[in-house]
Amino acid sequence: MTNKKKMLLSIILLEGFVYGGLMYLFHIDFAKHYIVLYYIFQFIFSRYREDNHLIWEEMKMIIQANGMLFLVQVLFNDVLQQNIFDLAALTALIIVFDIILNRTMRVIFRKYVADRVLVIGIGKHANDFVKITRENRFAMMNVLACVDINHVEGFENYHQACRVEDVEVVDYKLLDEVIEKYRINSVMLAIPDSSKSQMQRIIMDLFDKVPIVKYMPRVNGMMTFDSTIADFDGKLVVTSSQTKTHVIGKIIKRIIDIIGGILGVLSLIPLSVIIKVISLKNGDHASIFFTQDRIGKDGKKIRIYKYRSMIPNAEAELERLMKENEDIRIEYLTNKKLVNDPRITKIGHFIRRTSIDEFPQFINVLMGNMSLVGPRPYLFREKEDMSIYYKSVIKCKPGITGMWQAHGRSDLSFKERLVLDDYYYRNWNVWLDLTIVYKTVKSVIFKKGAM
Repeated sequence: MTNKKKMLLSIILLEGFVYGGLMYLFHIDFAKHYIVLYYIFQFIFSRYREDNHLIWEEMKMIIQANGMLFLVQVLFNDVLQQNIFDLAALTALIIVFDIILNRTMRVIFRKYVADRVLVIGIGKHANDFVKITRENRFAMMNVLACVDINHVEGFENYHQACRVEDVEVVDYKLLDEVIEKYRINSVMLAIPDSSKSQMQRIIMDLFDKVPIVKYMPRVNGMMTFDSTIADFDGKLVVTSSQTKTHVIGKIIKRIIDIIGGILGVLSLIPLSVIIKVISLKNGDHASIFFTQDRIGKDGKKIRIYKYRSMIPNAEAELERLMKENEDIRIEYLTNKKLVNDPRITKIGHFIRRTSIDEFPQFINVLMGNMSLVGPRPYLFREKEDMSIYYKSVIKCKPGITGMWQAHGRSDLSFKERLVLDDYYYRNWNVWLDLTIVYKTVKSVIFKKGAM
């Protein structure tokens, strides 16, 4: 039995032991049947597989499995005759315990069961993969080295600037030695821009040397989470639906927006008073609010609300700065923002760093022309620079937060933000929204970038 199987078996046994105690605590008469049903639903939702996934996916499976079990109990409660509130409390406790137990066990066992991973590539994609695996201790992967393919025969027209940090970089000719030295059991090909022949060359070189080979494909918007792979009489066919509607999901999203919008608008009252008092103490007597026309869903014009973080005549000042300083002009045209923007006021630095300047947009959320989560509300003057991404970005309501705020925030370039917004549209679901909200809050707390 592998160490990973031992870990999963330990989780299964611990869950059974603890839930037996919870059955007794809640006086559940059908305890044995409940535990059997519990495990059935966990297996149905693939919880006990050896696959490597991040905590978000594990939480999703836990909530789906236990939520479905709860619904089954409610539907058959005429037979079971249990208190619904007791069943709901029991389900909530089990979900919380499942999440805590799984995270704890994976952190404890990580040293012994984590895949020993070798990454092929040293560019941005390789660095992103290394960063994700190291920031998520839940992921049972340990990247031991990255392989430089810049000087490999057949890759003369393919060059990657070294972007990886804090990991050993080895030459491709040492591939066999590295696999043997670190007892590599998983390889990640982080070279999505390579050609078919180049990819095949590396896969053949890895044949019979490692049990698991994964690769990052060149997606270009062609594949989504809803994509399916099928055998069509010997031909591999990928089905990618970009028009799939999630009616129930959209209803849930709007309900969450309304609840979040109400809570957010209520928070504006004390916040506005505090910001106004501080502004007056700093000699700023202008309005604390700022309104601006932005691109909304389907390209319609919407007026968004923010706390003003810049001087009153910010747009005119930007034009002046761009005319007088070529470096500023280039920086703004490239990134659509300035790192050290001289137009930001004293209090503006604080409310931007803490993202408080976005709070008035809860008004937009309540009005229905924005959502809590969605693409950035782009300026009309940015429309031309959005190029091919414009059509997908305007398919959904802009949001207070989104993919790029949760993945690096303002550290990203304008193009990278567009790519992430496009990704959001093509892969949207309610769970993705919840994940983004959590990551955004985490980014704000740990001050990773600024909005």
